[in-house]
Formats: sequence, structure tokens, C-alpha cells
Amino acid sequence: MRTVLILAYYFPPMGLGGVQRPLKFSKYLPQFGWRPIVATVKDVSYYSQDTTLLEELPEEVVVSRSGSLDPLRLAYCLGKQEKSTGRTRSRGRSLAKWMLFPDNQIGWVPFVVLRALHLIRRYAVDAILTTSPPASSHLAGYLIHRLTGLPWVIDFRDA
Repeated sequence: MRTVLILAYYFPPMGLGGVQRPLKFSKYLPQFGWRPIVATVKDVSYYSQDTTLLEELPEEVVVSRSGSLDPLRLAYCLGKQEKSTGRTRSRGRSLAKWMLFPDNQIGWVPFVVLRALHLIRRYAVDAILTTSPPASSHLAGYLIHRLTGLPWVIDFRDA
């Protein structure tokens, strides 16, 4: 069986529509000779949780969770510390737009890249699959592809 590393920020137990595609990839790829190793974010307090979704995963699927910086909180603090004028707050928001490129999950990229490199060595990964949104998963996939030379498959979901 070949091994594919799936980078998916949105993954169960988050209970939103965006988890379904990476969940179903992980569930059905073993039937086609691919063992999924999922790299996702550590459990975050998301408004919707559904732990029963994890029960759909076959035993051979490995789910590895990594940390993430929360740039939204940092941007909020930058925009709020100065108490003088509204301009300071807009400067904080403008700075946040640059810091949060390509999206709010950019703080996950360094963590998932390091985790992915470890998983690639440990499980002899044959290919990388990234799914978006968020687009940050593709940025991480690109970096991992460049560092390892592994084939990279990109999945663009509707946002």
C-alpha cells in the first residue's frame, strides 16, 4: 500500500462542511491502495464539534495534530493597544491584512511543515495532498514539496 500525506486544516472533530472532503478522502483512499496520514491542526475551540465523524476513519489512518499561532488575536491586540485615534486601529487592521496572507490560518504553516517532515520520514510517504480552504494548506504543501521532491496533489474546494 502506498502512503499519502493529507494536509487539511479543517478536519474532525470540527463539525463543519469543510471537513467532509478530507474526511472522505481519508475514509475511501485505502480502498484504492493508499494509506492516508493526515496532518491537521490541534483541536481548536470551534463553534461546531462532532466527534462522531472520527468514527468513520479506518484503523490504518493516522491523524497527527500540530499547533498553530493565532494571528487574529495578535492583530486584535495590535489594533487595540493604542487608545488615541481610530487611525491607530485602522493601522492595526491594515497590518493584520499583510500578516494574514493568504488567510487567517497562516500561523499553522510552520508547525505543519515541521510535523509533515517528521511524518514523511516516519511513514515513508509517497505523495502529498493538500486541500483548501484555507489556502495556507497549499502554501505548506508547496514548501513540503520543494523540500522533499514528493509529488503534490492540490484539491481546491468551494469557499
